[in-house]
Amino acid sequence: SSGINAEYGGSKGSQIAKIRRLSGADIQIAKDDTVQNGERKISISGRRSEIDSALKLINEAIADKIKIDRKNSSGVGNVPCEFDYVNELFDRICAVIPFSDIHDNDTTVTEEEVIIPNTDTATVIGPKGIRIKDMRNYTKCAIKIQDDKDVTGDERRVNVRGTPRQIHRAIFMIKNITKVMR
Repeated sequence: SSGINAEYGGSKGSQIAKIRRLSGADIQIAKDDTVQNGERKISISGRRSEIDSALKLINEAIADKIKIDRKNSSGVGNVPCEFDYVNELFDRICAVIPFSDIHDNDTTVTEEEVIIPNTDTATVIGPKGIRIKDMRNYTKCAIKIQDDKDVTGDERRVNVRGTPRQIHRAIFMIKNITKVMR
């Protein structure tokens, strides 16, 4: 998801220093010459609990920065952000599989279909439907998984309805969720 720019680091890295101190994790931020598309790679090492704590604090810092930027923005000439919060599920997938966003501001609602193996259906839906609900809330897409009674063979259709950018993100999550969760 969001990379951490120098501005997220705070004055002379004070924000990252604070996150290091609070989490106990070692956090390294790539140098200026490695910045791509305004984003920097970060490396976090330590015990699992320290890494989890650092990720949580980083996500909170990014979410706070987004809120501040929105508050300070006049709204004139700005394209509204479709994805208005940091999503843990999306971030977990992106930690394993690189995501390349599309910058298509077309607001036309369309529908696309993706095929998944039947064996992945429970993982996509999640316990009590929590993952599919999370994906719907985050991407703002209507996501419909083919009913059991309509399935023939080893695959299942998933219909995704939204703007091109929303669909792109939703399909990325649907196709890759099984690589990080079971």
